[in-house]
Amino acid sequence: MYLVEKNKSLKEEVALAERKLIAHNERIESLEPILQCGQQKLTACNERIKYLEMLLIDSREKLFTQKQTFQGQLRVVRERLEQGQRQRVETTLLINSGRIAKPLRGRGNVVES
Repeated sequence: MYLVEKNKSLKEEVALAERKLIAHNERIESLEPILQCGQQKLTACNERIKYLEMLLIDSREKLFTQKQTFQGQLRVVRERLEQGQRQRVETTLLINSGRIAKPLRGRGNVVES
């Protein structure tokens, strides 16, 4: 009788283990589509990141080029400004050096006869 009870007990354990195994397999099968969806989303996000990184690199290059162009234009404007200031000083010196100022005393030019 002991062996019969032992056999019955083992069969119950096997049945319980099989039910647990079936439940685990069902859980795994239900999680696989979720995993696939997550992997697809991750792949899409990675592609988006790569695209944005390329845009960022292009933007940096364009910005660097624009900066160089702007600095060149700014240098030209500064040179023109300095040249204009030098010319103004030179012109002022020429105008002022051509005039001899005579102080007026009394009523100005008085002709005596």
